[in-house]
Amino acid sequence: ALNSLNRVEVLPNQVFSFNKIVGRRTEDNGYRNAKIIINNEFVEGVGGGVCQVSSTLYNSALLAGLEILEANKHSVQVGYVKYGFDAMVNYGSSDLKFRNNTNEKITIITNMSDDKIRIRIFGENMGNVSYKLKNEISNVVEPIEEIFVDKNGEYVDRVLFEDESFILKTASKGMDIKSYREKWIDNKLVESVLLRNDKYKVRNSVRVFG
Repeated sequence: ALNSLNRVEVLPNQVFSFNKIVGRRTEDNGYRNAKIIINNEFVEGVGGGVCQVSSTLYNSALLAGLEILEANKHSVQVGYVKYGFDAMVNYGSSDLKFRNNTNEKITIITNMSDDKIRIRIFGENMGNVSYKLKNEISNVVEPIEEIFVDKNGEYVDRVLFEDESFILKTASKGMDIKSYREKWIDNKLVESVLLRNDKYKVRNSVRVFG
C-alpha cells in the first residue's frame, strides 16, 4: 500500500481516492493475511493492516489543510491512531478521499523504518499557517467481562477442563468522540472545525470456561 502511494501527485482541485490508487487488496497483488475487523471482531483476512496506512495518510492530509471528502471510522476503536482520526478503507464500499484545494500540485512521499510508517505531503509553502488535531471524548461506558461455561461442549476444540478458558469476544468501551481540526495563524487559533462525531456502543467481553 505504501509503495502504491509513494510519489503520487495530485494536481490542484483534483480528487485523490485511496482505493483507486492502491487497488484491490488481494494475494495476487502481494497482500497477506493480517488482522481485519468483521462484525466488530478482529479476525484474519487478506490485506489486514492497510487501514494503518490510510489512517496515517488521513492525518497527513488534515495537517496539510487539504479538503477531506470521505473518511470513515472503524466499527470498533483502534489503538494505532488518536481516537476520532482513523480512516477505515474497504475496496468497493469505504474509501478515503480528499481534494487538493491548494494552488500547487502535491506529492505524497511514503517510507517505512523500524516498524513505523511515515507519510509526508509536499506542496506549496504554508507560511505562517499550521493545523492541529484535537478530540473530545465523552459518555464513556466501561465494559464488563461476561462468563460462559461450556456445559454442552460447543467449544470443546478450544477448552475442555474447568480451569481452561479463552476470550470469545473482546471488549471495547462505549464512547462519543468528536474530532476537530484547528487552524492556527502566527500561533493564534483562528478556526476550529468539527470533522466527525463518532459514537461507539459498549461491548462486553465474553470468556468461555470448559
